[in-house]
Amino acid sequence: MNMAEGDFAILGFLLLKPMTGYELKAMMDMTIGHFNRASYGGIYPSLKKLAGGGYVSMSQSVSGGRIRKTYMPLPAGKKAFQDWLKTSPEITRGPGPLLTKIFFLGLGDRANARTFSRGVRRAARERVEWLKRTAEEYRDRADAYQASTCQFGIDYYEFLQKWFEQWEVGI
Repeated sequence: MNMAEGDFAILGFLLLKPMTGYELKAMMDMTIGHFNRASYGGIYPSLKKLAGGGYVSMSQSVSGGRIRKTYMPLPAGKKAFQDWLKTSPEITRGPGPLLTKIFFLGLGDRANARTFSRGVRRAARERVEWLKRTAEEYRDRADAYQASTCQFGIDYYEFLQKWFEQWEVGI
């Protein structure tokens, strides 16, 4: 089954504790919501997909006359989540995927967090080198807006390198 970042975020929250879709949305909004938006239109189809794939189970109860569906991770979901924590970082998709993974790194082992940090730093360094070569190649052809955009990329990836270097000291 092909899983998206949102599926892994849902699995991570369910590893913290079993939740309903409503509770998941509230938890996501309070924690990762400022860099990774969640909607009921994304959460419920993801839960259905995860349940169909054998990654989560669902139990039903009645509370206040309403059916309450609570989801919990299954062993396959726990394994898929741990495997996701070990994947290489996607630094070119903006800070959302990086911050989502950092939020859940505590559910894995410390060595994985350090490996992740070093991977981000290495990827950011490679991106800076590529952007600098590109800026040099197009220096005479680029207008001020294109040059500014390229400089923003250089500054952003240099920031990532420094931030992760400092972050790694504390983990």
